[in-house]
Amino acid sequence: MKDDLLLKIKRLRKTLLLSGLLNIFLIFCFILWVKETTAPPIGEMKLTKRSSPHRPYLAEKTGSDILYSLSEKTIQEIAPDLKDNSLIENGFSVRDFALGSLTSIHHLDTERAFASVGKPRQRRRITYADPAGKKREIVIYSDAKDEHFEAAYSLIRSEKWPISPFGMYLKLLNTKDDYDPSLTYAFQFTKDFKTVELSLAKSGLHISSDELLSLILEGPFDLIKTLDLTLQADEAKEARREFLLAYVDSGSETATSLFLKSDFEYAVKKIDDRQAVKVLNNLTKETPHARQYALALLLSPRGDAVWEISAKKLYELADEKEPDPLTRKAALARFAPVFTEKKETEASPLTDAPKEIVEKKPKVVPIAEKTETPLKKSPEKEVSAPKPAKSPPPQKPITSLPKKPVPQKKIAEALAPKKKGKRAYIVQEGDTLWKVSKRFGVDPKEIREMNGLQSSYLKPGTLIKLP
Repeated sequence: MKDDLLLKIKRLRKTLLLSGLLNIFLIFCFILWVKETTAPPIGEMKLTKRSSPHRPYLAEKTGSDILYSLSEKTIQEIAPDLKDNSLIENGFSVRDFALGSLTSIHHLDTERAFASVGKPRQRRRITYADPAGKKREIVIYSDAKDEHFEAAYSLIRSEKWPISPFGMYLKLLNTKDDYDPSLTYAFQFTKDFKTVELSLAKSGLHISSDELLSLILEGPFDLIKTLDLTLQADEAKEARREFLLAYVDSGSETATSLFLKSDFEYAVKKIDDRQAVKVLNNLTKETPHARQYALALLLSPRGDAVWEISAKKLYELADEKEPDPLTRKAALARFAPVFTEKKETEASPLTDAPKEIVEKKPKVVPIAEKTETPLKKSPEKEVSAPKPAKSPPPQKPITSLPKKPVPQKKIAEALAPKKKGKRAYIVQEGDTLWKVSKRFGVDPKEIREMNGLQSSYLKPGTLIKLP
């Protein structure tokens, strides 16, 4: 009996203990529930949870402060901000400002970043001032979605140089004396660089990648887009000349050397005096092509300005002092002694031309006066003229000419130069100077001179004149 009683007491004790623990747990849960569901008192501000999708971001700072701080960061430092959707002002968040700073200031390659998700279409220009008061501007994509920020973040994390070709070009310019090998390698594999390389090779000019890099960095970036891979044979050669001359106008020594190497005869005879002077000014090193070109221009029948600069360039390349006074004859005697004075005059048709005209003028003028004076006289004066009466055969055509002035007008109209009507054209996307000239059958040089173009690059939407 005692054993049964003790067993029952033990069971009761365990049951009471479990019941007490259960009651304590239920009371604790009830207290937590009451604490969370109790309404806050009136006037108390409810703090935003850290997990909220739109938490306030440094309310004491303005949008200009945030944009300036982002502009001072590197691309890798801005990458984490692409995941921060805290609101700043005007409905824009930190990640909106971060993406705008990456594309506008750091030149993030949006073509690669948004290739799979599509580029945002809505753009807003935001102007802000730095601490010095200087105004800056960035473009913000107001319709950017989560996938756009993720795509930009992935590109930054996966590549060392996630910037556009133009951004690489600017970085290479800033580090011209000490190129980063990885940056150089990345730029040489961009689409723009390969287009120039293949276009020049197609035209017959084969150069190394390093030489092409030097050429591109010595001129504006927009000139890269003037070449077209679809051009063939002669068209490609003409486009190459226009391309190199555009860089020559920019003062590129590499382009000048390549131009003389590939089109020496064209450089001597076909370009105008202004371009010839530009080529001479870009020749700073003693090379066979440089000295040969300066001497060829000195022997050519060009203007005095070209002769003078050519002579100076020859003495400069030879590292010799110029004679005083500096004359073409003295320069030829020094650098081309085989040419005698007689040969110099024969090689200069411009100096001989006036002599021939003066000698032939007395013979031509009387004939012109005899044929023109009857056209100006009245019919009565011509009939009464004594000279035509002595020679009956020539008198008939003379008297018949003033009676019929119509053929005279027709002859004058036929001899008069025909005026070409002027045309206009709006440049379309993908147009080049060579394409437009071929389409309308005009010389590219005429289009450049008529519109005052400094290069072969045509900006889409521009209205240009056509001859």
